[in-house]
Amino acid sequence: MTKFCFFRYTILFLTYISSSPKYLLLHLKRFIFAERPVPTGSENAPPNSPSSRPQMEFILKKNQAPVDLVEDLSLEAYCANPISQGYKLRGLVHHVGNRASSGHYTADSLRPYRAVPKPKETTDSDPVEHSASSSVSTGTTIVTKESTVTESSPPKEEWIMFDDGNSCKTTLEKIQQSIFKQQNAYMLLYSLEK
Repeated sequence: MTKFCFFRYTILFLTYISSSPKYLLLHLKRFIFAERPVPTGSENAPPNSPSSRPQMEFILKKNQAPVDLVEDLSLEAYCANPISQGYKLRGLVHHVGNRASSGHYTADSLRPYRAVPKPKETTDSDPVEHSASSSVSTGTTIVTKESTVTESSPPKEEWIMFDDGNSCKTTLEKIQQSIFKQQNAYMLLYSLEK
């Protein structure tokens, strides 16, 4: 929203989103211009000479203010035609470092769940020995010699952390609670909920 005042009239411009995009990429402004003095080596110059005034240069400084990493986002207040659908967090990119010209990037991403391959099913007539704690997975039920337990359905998606050639499972709760990740979040990717 922008206000302009000309004479006695106030002009108000409102900008709304006409239709919601399927994906929304929020690129956070993490680098700000800051001034710093440049050493000139002229400490013995006369007080009012141009060489006695400190020379200043602009640098890009990292803004490490923590950002709330919310899972659900609504743009309803910014849409011309409000929609009932919201956005869900799908991924984050983090910039680790204090300068715009250098640093390290890591990412957290939500991906479809990949089940671990199930072991080959065996029967009591197979030559494989069954111990008291061995189990065989048969669909959604785990059958053991001691008892039968019903598995809960596996999650449809899981969070993965990527750092160069390394990756590992994580959770959204760990990501949201990490001050380090809140301070280094650089891009957030959201998608419309289905």
